[in-house]
Amino acid sequence: MSRRDERPQDGRSDDRVARDGALVFRWATVLVTIAALALLLGSCGAPATEAICNGDPGIRFAYRTMSSAGRVQALQRPIWENGGDYIYIDGECRYWVRQLADPPGDGTPWPNNAEQLIGPSYTGVLTPELAQRFERDLLFGAWDDLDRTSFRSGGADLPIIQLVGAGQFFVCIGRDCNDNSTAKGLVSAALRWTIELRSLGVPLDGPMRGLVVRYESPTGIVPQGEPVPIDQLGFLETAVPLGESESLGYGGYPLVPEAELELWRALRAGVIARDPWWYHITVSDPSGAIFYVNVRDVLPFEGDDGLVPPPPGL
Repeated sequence: MSRRDERPQDGRSDDRVARDGALVFRWATVLVTIAALALLLGSCGAPATEAICNGDPGIRFAYRTMSSAGRVQALQRPIWENGGDYIYIDGECRYWVRQLADPPGDGTPWPNNAEQLIGPSYTGVLTPELAQRFERDLLFGAWDDLDRTSFRSGGADLPIIQLVGAGQFFVCIGRDCNDNSTAKGLVSAALRWTIELRSLGVPLDGPMRGLVVRYESPTGIVPQGEPVPIDQLGFLETAVPLGESESLGYGGYPLVPEAELELWRALRAGVIARDPWWYHITVSDPSGAIFYVNVRDVLPFEGDDGLVPPPPGL
């Protein structure tokens, strides 16, 4: 299944879009969201490194692309639940990033390979120079002055971008994110930063969670290659039938047993190496039963349900 089949749509556009955008981030009910959130302290004139890297261990900035669960294929929902792509940065300049796609000319992200579809997340630490350039590219402290004159309704087949912080708020929705040159520039800048930060970081090697779907015939999921036989069965015990998996939303996906983390990382890497467009792992147990699986890296600040909570105040 290609990302083109998953492209959500949202027809909203009115003078209250900023307030609607905040509710979108809290409840993840819109069809497509690209969110950039920064809970910043101080005035708009504060130095850039003070805005994010202020020593607070909590998350200070977040950018993420969201889609409603119903628009995402069931096996990809664990991967999408905190953002198809994202950047999270805490007050100690530590970042976590997932690159879903390269930034195209029209500002709309598309995945180009299995590494982007199901690959690992990366982490690292911003240098002061990187932090300053990051905030300059995202126009921190200037959001109230951004041009909104071209905003209009309809054609919501593009991202929502949401900027919060320094006492300011900026949101564009759908076609507005493409027609308004400033908004389009912000979306493209965020996408470029997912690429750069990923290249500077290292893959996460901690806990993982995901979804196991028991093969049923006929099935709407196309098998990808011969199943890999495995005998570590703890994670497979969480399997759900295909029909049940289609009704699952975001949150609550099980953790991979610690003893099996190395196995599932290797299986994921094998899928990525075999074919550029595979988007799930196919395995079998000793009885010959077949399972489709996707796993993702756990973010250290996500809740017990696997979801990153909205910042305070939203």
